[in-house]
Amino acid sequence: DRKGKIAAEGRYKNGLPDGLWRYYEDGEPVEYGKYLKGKKDSLWVRQNGTSKEIEEFIDGEFTLRQTTFYDGKIYSKSEPIGDGKKWIHAMYHNNGKLRCVAYTNPPKRDDEGILQDPVWDGPCKTLNKAGIVLDEGLLEDGLSKGHWKYYYEGGKLRMEGDYIDGKKSRIWTIYYPNKKKKAKTVQRKPVKITVSFSWKKKVVTGQKKKNNYPQLFDG
Repeated sequence: DRKGKIAAEGRYKNGLPDGLWRYYEDGEPVEYGKYLKGKKDSLWVRQNGTSKEIEEFIDGEFTLRQTTFYDGKIYSKSEPIGDGKKWIHAMYHNNGKLRCVAYTNPPKRDDEGILQDPVWDGPCKTLNKAGIVLDEGLLEDGLSKGHWKYYYEGGKLRMEGDYIDGKKSRIWTIYYPNKKKKAKTVQRKPVKITVSFSWKKKVVTGQKKKNNYPQLFDG
């Protein structure tokens, strides 16, 4: 670079990057991985301060398989399971315990080769730092479906109800902490619920946002 420090090191084969390459900023390593015939083709590691990402590339294309760390602790992980027909996406608390987990169909590319956001499909749940489930239910074709349950921090049932094609049914049941009372509430208008995962920010938004419980109305 302009400061006289190494910016990159690796070897060429037939005029193309091949094998292990390392990249630097101000003399510090920031990225490394292997090329095959000029294309990224392995697990690549990127580092920036206390953050670290490990991403998989095949024939130069990012596969969406990745693991992220902050301060040396795992933060998120996405990878195929079994025969690859389903992918699991998980996030973790800073104590290493699972924060949330959801499943998607395999990632696909459009006609221009651009990687599309995967479609949520399968069981989904979030947990607190103690490992207690805060909510659980099913996602199908990217929408909430079927019976969902939400819990207090201590694990007691807080509320439950059904989703139909991503919309809350009209009647939900709320449970008070002492378990001696419960109330059924009716919302005035069904609300469509969706879930999305930001691959850049690596945070779950929408329904999985912390404390984003169904908005209920007194009937």
